[in-house]
Amino acid sequence: MKNTDWKTLIEFKSEEDLRKKFEEDYFDDPENEKINWKSGGIFKTITYLLLNGIAQIYLLLLKVVPMGFLQFAKGEWLDLKVAEINIARFTLSRTTGKLICIRDNVESEQIIKKGTIVKTDSDLNFFIVSDVRFAIGQSETETEIIAENPGSIYNVAPGKINVMTVHLNGVRIYNPVNWIIHEGAEDEEDDSLRERYYLKIDEMNHGGNYLAYESWVRSIPGVTSVWVDQWHPRGQGTVDVWISCNGEVTGDLIKQVKEKIEEKKPPTANVEVYAAENIINTWEIVALTNRDPEEIKIEIRNIVEEFYNGSENFKSIQQGQTIYIAQVSTILMNRLDLVSVKINSPLTDLKVEMHQKNSLGLITVIVERVS
Repeated sequence: MKNTDWKTLIEFKSEEDLRKKFEEDYFDDPENEKINWKSGGIFKTITYLLLNGIAQIYLLLLKVVPMGFLQFAKGEWLDLKVAEINIARFTLSRTTGKLICIRDNVESEQIIKKGTIVKTDSDLNFFIVSDVRFAIGQSETETEIIAENPGSIYNVAPGKINVMTVHLNGVRIYNPVNWIIHEGAEDEEDDSLRERYYLKIDEMNHGGNYLAYESWVRSIPGVTSVWVDQWHPRGQGTVDVWISCNGEVTGDLIKQVKEKIEEKKPPTANVEVYAAENIINTWEIVALTNRDPEEIKIEIRNIVEEFYNGSENFKSIQQGQTIYIAQVSTILMNRLDLVSVKINSPLTDLKVEMHQKNSLGLITVIVERVS
């Protein structure tokens, strides 16, 4: 269906086709010999203007008609289609959450200013939302922080936010367990939104099977992948649900998923929710190119990150999905027109179990220019 010939279906005609057909019909009628059909003549000019208008309508139909079908709809057209069953696209959002501030010296009041930057060891920055005030004798307080940029990469694990960019003697910070107030997220891609639509339809048709569980879980912002083990993993009537996201699966996200399932599941089902095990992948890529090596290094890194996290070109890596080295090599060769590419690490295809997910770790890129 992806190769549907829409021109044939709508009987598309180009402006050239319309002119040719009109002239054939026109000259077949002897009565029309009296009309001036020379270039620049008023009749020919007006006729061609009308035919151009009709051709533009055909071009519009060629764009609009596919948007009426779910598998071809894109962007706002797809938003309108899925809204028919009360589904909305997940939108870009920034992570917000709690931060614990601790100090050693409690003999005086102390203020940490609003807007102070705190960060992870990997340089993900967060801003303190309001002034943090320590009263005399107070050693610990809680405040709210917000991510510098939108995206699920800021949904980090507890304890990861532990660096202050402003030195305050004797003051320490950390993000506690269940620290996230609002999950950060990317704009949802069309393929993901379309998949949730199909899952919702299956849920309505079949009730409490594994597709229904998947639909319920995927309705939670931040969840990018889910695997439902419905084969009584802990005994009769049990179901295990494994979830993953582009960042760390937090306790808060697991809690949201549990609450959604408890709201929807059959009363007799015993359901547990787990974070998928992240299998960290390390890459070493060697490439030869005719272009600037530094530019190619950046582009290779960007493509590999897109391959894992998803973009308009790639669906994000799912739980249980094998990554084939040959596939990555082919993508790099085709996208960047490299002379050659060699992958030194990993040495074999990256196969994982259904409760596991391949996650991107360190990328080392070596590029040489050939003369």
